[in-house]
Amino acid sequence: MELLVLEKARGNKTAEILSLLESSLRRMASGLSVNYRIMGVSKQNWVELHIYGDDQEVLCELIERKFGLAPGNISNLEVGAVYRGFVIEQTAEGLCLDLGVTSPLTTLALYPLRAMRAQLFNGEELPVKQVAREYCLHQDFPLQVRIVELNMADGKIEVELSEKQELYFKEWQQYPFDRIISIGALPHEIETAIQRLGLERDVVQREQRSLMVHVLTCKIGTDSPGVIAKLGLRLSGVKLFAFTPEIRRRGEYQ
Repeated sequence: MELLVLEKARGNKTAEILSLLESSLRRMASGLSVNYRIMGVSKQNWVELHIYGDDQEVLCELIERKFGLAPGNISNLEVGAVYRGFVIEQTAEGLCLDLGVTSPLTTLALYPLRAMRAQLFNGEELPVKQVAREYCLHQDFPLQVRIVELNMADGKIEVELSEKQELYFKEWQQYPFDRIISIGALPHEIETAIQRLGLERDVVQREQRSLMVHVLTCKIGTDSPGVIAKLGLRLSGVKLFAFTPEIRRRGEYQ
């Protein structure tokens, strides 16, 4: 069985990403009658995987739950179904996401501006850049989305955030914690930087959204820009973005 795993692997960290994925696969395959081989990286930077054996369907399901699998052909998509996608770029119309559609042509999905406004800003008429900047929706950030429109003939895919993903962002605004979004650092690099900089008390939670994307939650009263300034000294080449909830910006929590 040939699969495309929805983890981006590119640049000078490709080998480390594949090694981390292999370790995760080894744990998932433990006790199963199954074999696997990482074949390489696709043109779209997805990880190519071959699995075989009596329990291949079980391993496939475990991989789907943890990382997500590319649908491949656009005909495998369904309106109303939920998929994982990665932000590729911003346009005037919204955010373009890569869901792993590779045939008959590589096709991106659109998370349109009207849906972004409705789900994240209660319909307030703001430009794409402002909405994306508020929630740090930059290149390679993974999102769980639901397909709302699908035209296979024209290659048009339109999505909105899943209920789970929408609630996730609403919780960011609900609680008075600054957050730091790290794009481009591996898990051990994040841990090492926090420890060596003595930031364990400032960063109270570390959440892995993908192998290269992490959300760090600061303790109440800690300003994310200050932590970013310190982390930047250790995480060379990593993109770090600050999120401050509206209730803190209004001065309700300090």
